[in-house]
Amino acid sequence: MEIETDRLILRRWKSSDVEPFVSLNADPRVMEFFPATLSRTETEAMISTVEERIGRDGFGFWAAELKEPKSFIGFIGLNVPGYPLPFSPCVEVGWRLAFDYWGKGYAKEGARAALVFGFQ
Repeated sequence: MEIETDRLILRRWKSSDVEPFVSLNADPRVMEFFPATLSRTETEAMISTVEERIGRDGFGFWAAELKEPKSFIGFIGLNVPGYPLPFSPCVEVGWRLAFDYWGKGYAKEGARAALVFGFQ
């Protein structure tokens, strides 16, 4: 299963995504509004959880890849929060991109495609 936009591919996770995702989650700029940066072990566990949810639900935080050049930039997708919220149940749209890809419209482009997928 893949979702394509003009510039992106949202897809299942690959083993080649681990290293760049470890770097992304260790970047204090990317993780500024999270409690802490993530270790390799935490990042690998996150990928495992995300992949499990995609397999179970048919959606989730897909790996985001640029079409040209073909490179992993983070994740974009849909998620059911794993904690209670005042407005639960719900599905959120979310993303986490490597700092070098901020400000280029990738999050918006991918999020729109994820929402279209979710509503269809």
